[in-house]
Amino acid sequence: MSEGPKAAAATEQGELSTRRFRNPREALGHAVALLRQTEPFASYRFGRFSASLGGQIRRGHYIFTFEDNRLAGYFGWARCSEEVAEAWVAGDTSPPYKDCLEGPCLVAMTFHAKSRRVTVYQARKGREINANCKVYIPREYTDNRPPKNRAVFNRIVTGGYKST
Repeated sequence: MSEGPKAAAATEQGELSTRRFRNPREALGHAVALLRQTEPFASYRFGRFSASLGGQIRRGHYIFTFEDNRLAGYFGWARCSEEVAEAWVAGDTSPPYKDCLEGPCLVAMTFHAKSRRVTVYQARKGREINANCKVYIPREYTDNRPPKNRAVFNRIVTGGYKST
């Protein structure tokens, strides 16, 4: 029986997996290497942005996505109370580290994916890791669109993706 064009296209795409690193310095190095030439991250002040990445990594609030063992994405977040999340995405405050350790809300701090497929996969994995969280996604765009101060994504998404 012939596989057909749909099956052939699926086999051409690489296998996706997520990973965290045991060594936080290695994780930070991979994050910086991935994001340093990608807007809007390349335009951020290095000290402040690297501190944010370091906080995400120290808390274990991150995943790297790999496609055929090649780095293809990064998702870093903070877990906090609803009050902290609402103030944060409204631009009223940047909370201290201690307010980002746990809570019923997830604020997406850093999200980069090299393709739409990786975006969907990475978002699903983040939702699986942080089940039943209210998710806040402040958006910045690399084109001329103004940033969105607040977007809330609350649909639980699951799929048959393999995570390692």
